Amino acid sequence: MEAEEYATIYALEQRHWWYVGMLANSLRQLERFLPKRRNLDLLDAGCGTGGAMLQLRRYGRVTGFDFSPIALAFCRRRNLDRTARASVTDVPYADASFDAVTSFEVLYHANVGDDVASLREFARVLRPGGMLVVSVSAASAQNTAAAGGPYPDVDFRKLDSWIAIHPDNTATFYVGKTDCGQGTGTAFRQMMAD
Repeated sequence: MEAEEYATIYALEQRHWWYVGMLANSLRQLERFLPKRRNLDLLDAGCGTGGAMLQLRRYGRVTGFDFSPIALAFCRRRNLDRTARASVTDVPYADASFDAVTSFEVLYHANVGDDVASLREFARVLRPGGMLVVSVSAASAQNTAAAGGPYPDVDFRKLDSWIAIHPDNTATFYVGKTDCGQGTGTAFRQMMAD
């Protein structure tokens, strides 16, 4: 991404409806499925300008990393000092270091190269029973697939687990190609168990 894009994200991510809404949905899941402690160790993989890190602090100590030095400079502006420059395919932390790993809108970027390796790295640094929260832009992934981008062979109708977000802000969860209906409880727990 270009410096101007990071500046725009930095300026908007605490108040623009899309950033605020997407993060709020993820935080609701963290609230439901993480231990009711507030001393957790969290990692934000591909932390960008640090907006999510600010919100994740309510759960404990947050560490973030990003490949972009420009993004990390914006983190420093937010006084987020637990950051590092690294790639999601080579996470620079020891095995079983974190109670939760988040990665918002990162894995579909062409610069990532190997999203499966990234997921393996996230799992490696998670403690047993830890939680992984990953969001990707389905529209971006699907559009780039049609253009021969990073997911040219993915048939989005055959994914094992996916979520359809509806205009009325409800979501339908599909797990194992089965419609689990609207809501988050049973379907989300089933996805976590899979």
